[in-house]
Amino acid sequence: MTSAVNIANQALLMLGENAIQSLDEQTTEAQLANAFYADTRNYVLADLKPPFARLRVALSDALQPPAIGTTPNRYALPVDCLVAVSAGTLDRSYTNWVVEGREILAQQPLQWITYVSSEGDLESVMDPMFVKALVAYLAHDLSFGVTGDRTEKTDYLQIYALRAGEARNLYGQQGSTQVTSSDELQVGR
Repeated sequence: MTSAVNIANQALLMLGENAIQSLDEQTTEAQLANAFYADTRNYVLADLKPPFARLRVALSDALQPPAIGTTPNRYALPVDCLVAVSAGTLDRSYTNWVVEGREILAQQPLQWITYVSSEGDLESVMDPMFVKALVAYLAHDLSFGVTGDRTEKTDYLQIYALRAGEARNLYGQQGSTQVTSSDELQVGR
């Protein structure tokens, strides 16, 4: 099973460093991994939008007052929303929408949103391609602090780009973007 420590260790080993037992250890490697891990994981989640971290939930009533302009319908984004993926109505029609601040604004009333969540034990459901991409980006983030070498950062960014492309390819093969009427609207996970 994948864990934050396992992912951090893979990044540290890529950098030629020793593995750690816990992110709370009093070692430079553990302290840096602990400092970078959550933000790096959330960055990669938002970048790749993996299916394992997506949720489709019902939106609550529109916020008042309406927004000014062509997108008057305002809704609060879920607290754990890293990035909105799609939104629409119960008849499964899509509408034009935009995220501004922590709100989603739409031309027509919305009833659901699909988004990438940052909450829960995501490490336990991460697929191997996502893990490899996350490891590469974490190695990029940790490289200077752990090794003191600024030139390695570019190498790990190139590895991330390769692995992220592979993950996007996999995610693109896992279904269409068309939501069908047989899909069930979920509230929560």
